[in-house]
Amino acid sequence: VQGLLLIANTSTFSPTLSGLSSSEIGKKLSATYVLTGSVARDEDGLDVTTEMSDATSGRILWTHRSRAGGAALATIEYDILDRLIPFLIDDLGAEHVDSESRRVSRDPQVHMALLQVHEAYLDAFTALSQNEPDLVAANVELALSLLDEILERDPQNADALIQLHRLNYTGFFAAGTQIERHHSIANEWRREGLVAEALRYDPNNVEALVWMANEYRKGISGWDEAERLFKRAIALDPNNVFARTWYTYWLTVVGRCLEAVEQADIAIALDPETAWRRLAAPRTRSCAGRLDEATLLYKRALGEEPANQFLVREVYLYALMQQDVDVLREWIAFIRDEVWNQAPPEDVAGWLERMEAAQDALMGDPSGSLAIINTVGRDRMSSLDLPRLVADEAFMLAVEAAFTGNTDAAIEFLTDAVNGGSTYIGSALPAGRFEFTEAVREDPAYKALWRGDPGLAELVERRRYAASHGLMTD
Repeated sequence: VQGLLLIANTSTFSPTLSGLSSSEIGKKLSATYVLTGSVARDEDGLDVTTEMSDATSGRILWTHRSRAGGAALATIEYDILDRLIPFLIDDLGAEHVDSESRRVSRDPQVHMALLQVHEAYLDAFTALSQNEPDLVAANVELALSLLDEILERDPQNADALIQLHRLNYTGFFAAGTQIERHHSIANEWRREGLVAEALRYDPNNVEALVWMANEYRKGISGWDEAERLFKRAIALDPNNVFARTWYTYWLTVVGRCLEAVEQADIAIALDPETAWRRLAAPRTRSCAGRLDEATLLYKRALGEEPANQFLVREVYLYALMQQDVDVLREWIAFIRDEVWNQAPPEDVAGWLERMEAAQDALMGDPSGSLAIINTVGRDRMSSLDLPRLVADEAFMLAVEAAFTGNTDAAIEFLTDAVNGGSTYIGSALPAGRFEFTEAVREDPAYKALWRGDPGLAELVERRRYAASHGLMTD
């Protein structure tokens, strides 16, 4: 059913909505329908009752009772969907139905295993951000075992192929060096073409469409085709947080930051629980020049995940790009004193030292910061064995080198990043609010970089158009 936007159930448990009736919650969330239900368990299985009501009037429109033995949640889910979707089609109109439905496995065991793979991926991502390689390895090992079982039962399962691609793309195989390679799919994670293979089996697989769009984005070309794929994915499933989030970042790259804010807010409404997804809100607001909002959201994120090194680094770069000693000093004090009560763990303390060195650079002494970039930064790059991770790391080092006074290193890192397909920080790209420093911008090598490839030249024109036509900032 096209165009049906589904707000996450966790949104309805917001403190501002507690104590309200279903119809009042529906009005607060601008919903058309409210779906509620109850679950009863006995020795014979599960009994689930669901009802759909009109969000405005509260009138009950549809009810259904599902019964399944054991803990067959997937069976109940499919039963509810099979009964609910015909009602929605009838109520909304047949024109909202896509006749090209995507291929979905109805095997409950495959369905549950895919959910477990997703949870293992999220746990591995969290462990990676907190520098816990053993936990990363354990979760990736679990995900591989489950994917092995799924593909043995269903070799053409597009969702499993995409999960395999996602594990590779994120760099978990590089991070989890203890992972055993005994699975029948042990070599699959290095194989190219998983996305195309998934789309061959399921042309309407939303995540596969998004990954294909990212291939165009990563290649710094095919901007129109990338957006077409993103929009198709969202049209197929408006509630897909993955599609919304990646489209958000694509919009920041091409300079349409105000649209990116809207997409980020939708993604967060759909999934308010995943911390790393919520970073889209401050990133897009920084891109749009809404620094007060971005700062508040970054502080909130640090309060929720104080040990997240990705987040600490992102906050550091966000403060550094403003080229304001007072801003950097305030962030150092906030992280050390308010977040960690003057006792940060070793990893966070390392980032605070790096921020203090950058503060000295802004005050005229770049020696400490340049030493860190030339040792810690280059060591970090050399430890990575996936091109995408190396490229993103190079982009961040380019920003750091530029704003701490090393123009030559900044251009060197930026060239590596862009050639590797990274346009990591939208606000630092041409025409952005934080487009590096004047010394970098005026360097002939910097200008030549953006003219040297037709795709990059087109990107610059798109960003200049967005800036001049009110699409980038308010």
